Amino acid sequence: MSSKQRNDVRVVHVDASQRATLRHQTLEILELEHHRFDAFADRTPAEQMAAAEIFRDAFDVLDATGWDAGDSESPGDVPLTAGHVELLKARRCDLVLAIADRLVERDQLPAPAEIAALHTANLLDRAVIRDLAEVIARFHGAERPSL
Repeated sequence: MSSKQRNDVRVVHVDASQRATLRHQTLEILELEHHRFDAFADRTPAEQMAAAEIFRDAFDVLDATGWDAGDSESPGDVPLTAGHVELLKARRCDLVLAIADRLVERDQLPAPAEIAALHTANLLDRAVIRDLAEVIARFHGAERPSL
């Protein structure tokens, strides 16, 4: 773990697909949470610590999964915290909503190629959702997710 010792860290063994998913979704979390550093000096110490914790947890995941996409092509152990898992759950919900939104849009698409692209995006998101569900279940001590 990073400079600050955490007591809620659990090391979860993941397969290659889940490792790649964790890497990509953690990068997404960093992108989505970067606003926490806007006017950082004006924030309270508690807000600064909360932002640092999010990024610390994410960097620990990236250290374990690999910073390069090619580094995450094998199974491995990944340290996860309750806070990072909550952010992964939010990403999972975002992906479910994205699929639902695309299904509404499908009826308005004129070309078969556009419909096929939408279908492919939904299939990819479903695979990510499944990977996240399995990792989250493992973090909580269950072998199989309850979907």
